[in-house]
Amino acid sequence: MSARNWALTGIAVLGLIFAVALPALAEDKPQDTDKKVELPKAAADAINAAFAGATIGEVKLEDEDGVKLYEVELKVKDAEIEVSVSADGIIAEVETEITVEALPKVVADALAKAAEGGKIEEVTKEEQRAAVKDGKLVKLDTPTIKYCAEVVKGDKKMKVEIAADGKVLEGEKKDADDADDDDDDDDDDAKGEDK
Repeated sequence: MSARNWALTGIAVLGLIFAVALPALAEDKPQDTDKKVELPKAAADAINAAFAGATIGEVKLEDEDGVKLYEVELKVKDAEIEVSVSADGIIAEVETEITVEALPKVVADALAKAAEGGKIEEVTKEEQRAAVKDGKLVKLDTPTIKYCAEVVKGDKKMKVEIAADGKVLEGEKKDADDADDDDDDDDDDAKGEDK
């Protein structure tokens, strides 16, 4: 075989390799995480029944202990609400942003004491209506309510969680950097903290 034929054969072989390898490499690319999540009808009906006049915003699909829940952002009048709901319409949790003035007195007093003079920046009311048990979402007989606040004192942020009866929840007063929703721009890994 002449050198020219070898070269043409080599080019053809390389072309075949690329034709086979490139689609396989493309499959390894991460899925589009900005893909719109469709809210099932039963979940949408449950939200509309519980929150009349709500405007449904962003919808995300989450996995909580093996149970798929839809995290749905709502706007009801001026209130911002986040609802966790199952595909079959069981509302697991409702999180509502509120003002300090809207807190029950016993909770407001406990928060002021726990804040130790810090500035209270964000307060949410979290109502747990269902919980995952044995891989299934089970409605609670009586929903549990707690209040969460982000407190800034000097250059430190902390998250304080308080039960509806005004008790600071054991072990729940922690640095906001350690919280799941770390919104600051610092590099926690540089401090040796693992997430």
